[in-house]
Amino acid sequence: MLKLALATTTLAGTLVASVAMAEPVTLTDLAGRSVTIETPVERAILGEGRMLYGLTALLPDGAVDNVVGWRDDMKLFDPRTFEAYSALFPMLDQIAEVGRVNDGSFSVEQAIALDADVVLLPLDVYRAAIDGNVLDQLEGAGIPAVFVDFRERPLDNTVPSTLLLGRVFGEEERAQEVVDFYLAAMNQVYGPLAGFKGERPRVFLERGAGYDDHCCNTWGSESFGLMVERAGGINVGSDFLSGATGTLNPEQVRVSDPDVVIYTAADWSKANPMFAGIPHGAGAEPALVQERLRGMTERPAYVGVKAVEEGRVHSLWHQFYNSPYNFAAFQAIAKWTHPELFAELDPDATFAAFHERFLPIPYDGGYFASLDVTN
Repeated sequence: MLKLALATTTLAGTLVASVAMAEPVTLTDLAGRSVTIETPVERAILGEGRMLYGLTALLPDGAVDNVVGWRDDMKLFDPRTFEAYSALFPMLDQIAEVGRVNDGSFSVEQAIALDADVVLLPLDVYRAAIDGNVLDQLEGAGIPAVFVDFRERPLDNTVPSTLLLGRVFGEEERAQEVVDFYLAAMNQVYGPLAGFKGERPRVFLERGAGYDDHCCNTWGSESFGLMVERAGGINVGSDFLSGATGTLNPEQVRVSDPDVVIYTAADWSKANPMFAGIPHGAGAEPALVQERLRGMTERPAYVGVKAVEEGRVHSLWHQFYNSPYNFAAFQAIAKWTHPELFAELDPDATFAAFHERFLPIPYDGGYFASLDVTN
């Protein structure tokens, strides 16, 4: 009888716990919307495939198990990471592909068919989701939508977005650990700059360098442009652009004569078969990176530019701009902008430490480069 009583008590406790886990939780997402969901979520649709960057840090052994649909952007724009995760999680390539909210190809009917518990959307499609009635249709179907942001205001929204995902997936403690690491890495830049009164070098960022033969896309005072400014530099693009991104003509880059040039680049060979840019990403081959980096400086926009003449030319992985890993890019920008102030700072080691602690794939380098001036 005692054994039966214990078993009954245990079963009752399990049922109570299950019911408690199923209770609705009301969250405020990055669009400022109040959203009620049942946590932890088990069947999510990713409105951007690169949200997997954040999920794998929170759910390193089961992120793929929690995703039933996603966009194909990681396959196209970050094939190196996609291949690394596919080798570890073979089911990744079998996740249903969904359309884009901002071009009208996202299907609420597909979300219903996939029995999604939640649709996670990037903040930059918020207006399109309203105008296209996506939010109203999802609400009508009983599927909550939650907006996060690692792209529009990454320096401000990475922390709340990570904590929000932690709540969605029932990994609040893990999310706080990720945030603690993130803030410590950011403070390695903010700390030394707190009392800095020295010169602020002019930095030109070429956005997506080498994706095609076009030059010269850049950022205004947002995203990577804001990183330059908070890292103690002057972002050249901010002098000319009122929006987040835009294009300067090559002559304007030459006339601006920046002290530092930084290219953002990635392996875009899947998205553009004619790609001949810097193939940054996991395992990028150093010799090829150097060859392509030097080629970037030989274009008309950079002939005679101070940064090239003085060897202050660098490049980094473009996908940092749209991921919770942006702390590594921030450290690199700070180090390249103020090499003396940040002589001991090692962004590569910081990113490697993040992999070791939070990610299921090993660190394989290939995310940063500086022009080799010895050849």
